[in-house]
Amino acid sequence: MQIATHYTRDLKRTYRVSARLHRGAFRLYGALGALVVLYAGLGAWSAAFSLGTAATYAAAGIVLGLLPGAGTWLSLLRNREVFAVDVNVEVTDTGISSRTATRSTDIQWGMVRRVLETPDCWIFVVNRLQAVTLYKAALSPLQRAQLTDFLNTRL
Repeated sequence: MQIATHYTRDLKRTYRVSARLHRGAFRLYGALGALVVLYAGLGAWSAAFSLGTAATYAAAGIVLGLLPGAGTWLSLLRNREVFAVDVNVEVTDTGISSRTATRSTDIQWGMVRRVLETPDCWIFVVNRLQAVTLYKAALSPLQRAQLTDFLNTRL
């Protein structure tokens, strides 16, 4: 099998990939934020503290819940020139390689821990800090079918 493709990364897909890879942190902060908002509502309802204090707690809970998403998006915007680049990806029987103007990654299939499939891309995860993405829109229907069959038999 030999699949080669070229695409330009965009910030929205990069954000979705990052959110997928760090969904545990997104869920944790969302749950903590919801608990703080609930605490603010219960405190105001029971008159344990003033409405101003409840509003402060509620605002803090909302910020806490939105923190991972906002932080990720701001980081992507601040480093746009690193993330929004042209990518050449090649998938073979031996592994997957990804090349940009400043970075080159070659991964053997034995190094791939898991493959995550999202509606618009595949994410080949090596470890906590290294992953290669392949946009489905960059592949023809035949290439998508070949890759899906290969992944189903190989991994």
